[in-house]
Amino acid sequence: MTPQIRAYIDAFDSPTQARLIELHTLIESALTPEIEQVIYYNLPTFMVKGKKRPLCVYSVATHHISFVTTDSEILQRYKPRLAGYKISGTTLQLPFERPLPREVIIDIVRERIDTVSASVESKTIAVDKPIHEMPDFVLSALENANLMEEYYARPAYQQNDYLGWIAGAKTDATRQKRLTQMLDELSQGGVYMKMPHPASMKR
Repeated sequence: MTPQIRAYIDAFDSPTQARLIELHTLIESALTPEIEQVIYYNLPTFMVKGKKRPLCVYSVATHHISFVTTDSEILQRYKPRLAGYKISGTTLQLPFERPLPREVIIDIVRERIDTVSASVESKTIAVDKPIHEMPDFVLSALENANLMEEYYARPAYQQNDYLGWIAGAKTDATRQKRLTQMLDELSQGGVYMKMPHPASMKR
């Protein structure tokens, strides 16, 4: 665990800290040497070195921890082993009052390592551009719309540009309008900032 991730965990109350440490330690037990642990868009994230698409991410909600795999298909495959846990798109909700499905989480992490390691990625963020943090309201919107997978499937520069564009709005109304446009473009596919983007077109 890096100092930055430890700082993220320490910002919560003691019971939540204990739960986050339990989950983080469980994920770590499945990692291989090429995996990096970082704060990415303000959230604890596990990455394959040289890749921009996360293996998994976790965040804290009111009644649960969100374990985000950025791949909806993998959660559907493991659904029979996750009875009693809610799956929303790419997110597995881990209620505070229930034990962690330890073996399933380990298996998911190991499969994500294999999948992301073998993937081919496109354009990254230019080195002179700032990395924007993901606000909680954007994370919630992506989760509620089941669009986390579509978001992380976009090139890293698009992910970053969307966040900077939304955060740079001068009014709440403009911020909401930009958020809605991003969600619509992710859902539709093939569009980025109202411009054609064939690589993300849905087939």
